[in-house]
Amino acid sequence: ASDLGLGKVALKILKMNEKVRAPANIIAKEAFKDLDLRLKESEKNFTHAQALWVGSGLGESNKIKELLEQVDSESHFSFQKEILLGLMEERGGKFISALSHALKSQVLLPVGAGDGDIDRIRYWTASLEVKSGDKKSATEIYLGLRLRQNIKNKPVKRQDTVAFPAEFPTLPSVETLLIETGELLFELNRWGEAVSVFSEAIEAGGGGNRALYEHARALLKADERKNSTKAYVQLESVAQSKVDDFWKRLASEAIASRKTDLEELTYAKEGGK
Repeated sequence: ASDLGLGKVALKILKMNEKVRAPANIIAKEAFKDLDLRLKESEKNFTHAQALWVGSGLGESNKIKELLEQVDSESHFSFQKEILLGLMEERGGKFISALSHALKSQVLLPVGAGDGDIDRIRYWTASLEVKSGDKKSATEIYLGLRLRQNIKNKPVKRQDTVAFPAEFPTLPSVETLLIETGELLFELNRWGEAVSVFSEAIEAGGGGNRALYEHARALLKADERKNSTKAYVQLESVAQSKVDDFWKRLASEAIASRKTDLEELTYAKEGGK
């Protein structure tokens, strides 16, 4: 407008713009102050809730949830809020609700979270899938973790960058992760895959009697006629192990049962003489 010689008009327009901008700037500053206040309150409420959880557990569940409801979604404590709510629901046996919080926590993971943090949350999520009855979904998470752990090249221990509650599950050893994966595959009747995963656990140098026993069991399910000899040789090895554990006893029972079956079969073939 000033270029057209309309100086007074231009001046009026500028003054009008200043009047519009002034309230907008004030609103922005107030909004910033409001957000800052909400974030500080969120930290205060989360800290209080966490202290109650550590000190009283489910005994203060209502108060803890009340405090966590006041944690703003824009607060970096929103991630830890979902973790805490999930642990509470899990301890209370509400696994589907706990799973919901676990999934939300994955979405809210802080920027810069390390691989160790991500894997721990996925492992926790998988365990909740199992407890909720969805072993298929849990197995897929386990298989993903198996690949991420780079099994064949013994991974360097991953460092956590997120502060997890003391009771939050840690990622198991490579061997344990493989065995748990194999056991889920076995339960889903995916015996060939189970054999392969148990073999990896044994080759990784760990798993002990548990890995050997589960591997033998999977071999028999995958193809009993073809794998019978190998499986029972492995069971004999477990049964004669110096480590007296649950898996040794199971192996001994399996061998005894097989001997009984063979004796009955021989007896039947001989006509019951």
